Amino acid sequence: MRLFQAELLKLWTVRTPRVLLGVAAVVALVAAVIQIGWIEYQDGDPTLSEGQVAGLLSGAAAAIPLAMFIGAIGATSEIRHRTEYLNHLVTPTRWPQASARLGAYLLFGLLFAGILLSALLVTVLTWALIRVGEVPWGSTPSRILFGVALATSAYTAIGLAVGSIFRNQIIGVGLLAAWMFAIEGFIVLPLALVDLRLTSIMPIQAIQALLIDDALDNTEIGAISYGVWATAGIILAWTVGLSIIGMWRTLTSDIK
Repeated sequence: MRLFQAELLKLWTVRTPRVLLGVAAVVALVAAVIQIGWIEYQDGDPTLSEGQVAGLLSGAAAAIPLAMFIGAIGATSEIRHRTEYLNHLVTPTRWPQASARLGAYLLFGLLFAGILLSALLVTVLTWALIRVGEVPWGSTPSRILFGVALATSAYTAIGLAVGSIFRNQIIGVGLLAAWMFAIEGFIVLPLALVDLRLTSIMPIQAIQALLIDDALDNTEIGAISYGVWATAGIILAWTVGLSIIGMWRTLTSDIK
């Protein structure tokens, strides 16, 4: 427990995670305000649907790539500044320390999502209650909250794993950015030609599928995934698989 608390404290006292959380909050709130302004512009006496509430909350998805960078920067910064090796010397058995670090990043990702979603909910609910008088709620907004919380926590751990595997900050962060914005897109193209649902087996596409409306629970042709729980399972599988490799890399690395 002390190792876990130390890892969590170390993570929070570093400036980068707080800066990225602030950036994510600003981006998500600006996106929500723009959507609110558009609703007001379209209808001077606005109405609100469940889908629109979900759309307003989906701005929290901005946290997901930033959470991945937090994980990668956290892992590689320790290697870069050689503090990881000090940890190994203080805790000669590396397994507890590596496990505590993974748990701390998972929890931090969940807290990251919680803070961001709380800010969005306060903004959206305040506006909706004042201007519309009600907040239509159902399975779609609930799934957005679940998807953002799950994905942000999981992908913080994935970023940690990637940083632990490659152990170089430029390579780790660059590879994550390249995967998100280019590499995965080329991989999913042939999968989409076979079956659109196959694209959801890839990590970024799985997040998008979890946050997209309508077709998640549809198993007919044209559905975008195999269902909510199957898609969540895919995200968890990527998290567990990469985390195991990252922990193995940490456990077997030499102290230099």
